[in-house]
Amino acid sequence: MIKVLTKVNKAFMVDIDKKKYKSGLGGDKMVKKIHIRRDFVLQYMIEHNLSLNQLAIEIGVSPATLSRVLNGERRPGQLVIGKMIQYFNKKFEDLFYYKDVDKSQ
Repeated sequence: MIKVLTKVNKAFMVDIDKKKYKSGLGGDKMVKKIHIRRDFVLQYMIEHNLSLNQLAIEIGVSPATLSRVLNGERRPGQLVIGKMIQYFNKKFEDLFYYKDVDKSQ
């Protein structure tokens, strides 16, 4: 478990499992990486008539960071995860998911 602190001093416990394991194909090392549930965020923006810039400011992250996370150019870090959980008032699993990727990625 990782304790994520926000600016308002509320702590959120987020279970981030970074265990490595062997896949069934050739024994390559695989890791689980965190990805955002992009469709949920985009649907929220549409329903609340928010631009990416407006949503980023409300969440408390830079528009560039939110854009990169949504486009898959960057994985969400602990701070972004904590702020999004707090803003959307959702569980980790509602906003994020794990995806198996090769260790080199």
